Amino acid sequence: MKQASMANRRVLVVTGDFVPVSSNCTFRALGFVEELPALGWDPFVLTQNPANAGWTHDPGLKADCPICQVSGSPLLWRLLKRISSLVPIWLLADRARSWIPFAVLRGVYLVWWYRIDLIFGSFQPWSSLVAAYLISKLTRRPLVSEFRDSIPKSLGNPALTKRRMALVTKIVRHSKRIVATTAEISTNIRMLAGGTLPPNSKVLAHGYRKVDLKPFDVPPIDKYFTLTFTGSFYRHCSVDTFCQAIAGFLGENPELTSRIRLKIIGREKEGAFIFLRRSAEEHGIDHCLEILPWQSQKELQVTIGESHLVWFTDVGRSEIVPGKLSKMFACGRPLLALSSVGGATWRAVDETAAGRNFEYDDVSGIQGFISRIYHAAIDRDVLPNRDEVKLQDYSFRALTERLVNLFAEATGSAGTARHTPQVAEDLSGQKI
Repeated sequence: MKQASMANRRVLVVTGDFVPVSSNCTFRALGFVEELPALGWDPFVLTQNPANAGWTHDPGLKADCPICQVSGSPLLWRLLKRISSLVPIWLLADRARSWIPFAVLRGVYLVWWYRIDLIFGSFQPWSSLVAAYLISKLTRRPLVSEFRDSIPKSLGNPALTKRRMALVTKIVRHSKRIVATTAEISTNIRMLAGGTLPPNSKVLAHGYRKVDLKPFDVPPIDKYFTLTFTGSFYRHCSVDTFCQAIAGFLGENPELTSRIRLKIIGREKEGAFIFLRRSAEEHGIDHCLEILPWQSQKELQVTIGESHLVWFTDVGRSEIVPGKLSKMFACGRPLLALSSVGGATWRAVDETAAGRNFEYDDVSGIQGFISRIYHAAIDRDVLPNRDEVKLQDYSFRALTERLVNLFAEATGSAGTARHTPQVAEDLSGQKI
């Protein structure tokens, strides 16, 4: 375990999931944690016991910083649900987590024992941000709050929704600085804060880690022409559009009928796999499907490396950018994105030029893009040119620099305690 530097200041990162749990929460926190020491901040991570997480584990995920894992109590959670109208809303932050009281106790100890300078809490999940808020209140350490998902959403229970929105408002007003992943989320938070939003709040998109960077090329077609989806797979109209485009592409290239593979690696949402199979059968491409189980990051990199194109779709909620998006930017394969026009995903893909955006019903456009990638693979073209892919703003290196500026402002400091000049990298991973 890495020892904290005496020259650096210290930040307690409160996150519901962390290594070895393979979730978007993990990768977001891990990306920051890896870059913080070079920018003058030593991170300490407070997280729930990975045995209690609802995500798959990836033993290959490592973090070189002190990590404190806290377990909750299912018995306590069942009791709280029974008397929910009598207890503070912060105890009901999540429907399936009961680690908040234990996280707060442990967090207060860590703050005092290690002389933590700042608390950094992340939403999702709710419990992470609530625990960070309570630790900050009890220790009087400044809080920087991060919002990864939209806030004003119905919980199915009007009374509970109202109480939870009141809690979010308190957290926002208590925070010294706010971080959001999209401009839309930042706007929602500003509305909740009622004009009291902390100054200099930042929009920091999802980022990619250095290990995600791969050369931008299209591998030659050896045996199969492969298109890969990775991430949370939702039931959405864009799935049928994609299947229809594949059917049209095969109609133009019948020689590929037995040599095309559509690999789906992800977690199913809302019956998406059943919907996908039905759509594939309807369009006569069910023989192409390969729905694969969860893969470790190392295995996923191999799968993507063997693919000719990666694709994903958002689900019409324009304020949310898929967590896998930035990794797809950096994976080195042409990117096909189905997203809402002008939304957060659409903007991000346009800004990077790592791929192409298509509307949910644009069958001909999607089909034409797939055809272009296919012929590029045959001709051994390199797509796209590295200079045309503006990825730097989406690296965790760049994002963490901006985050550290917020930390310095929140603690009233002029700058970082120790700053290591950042070095750009080209596609091969060499320093330039």
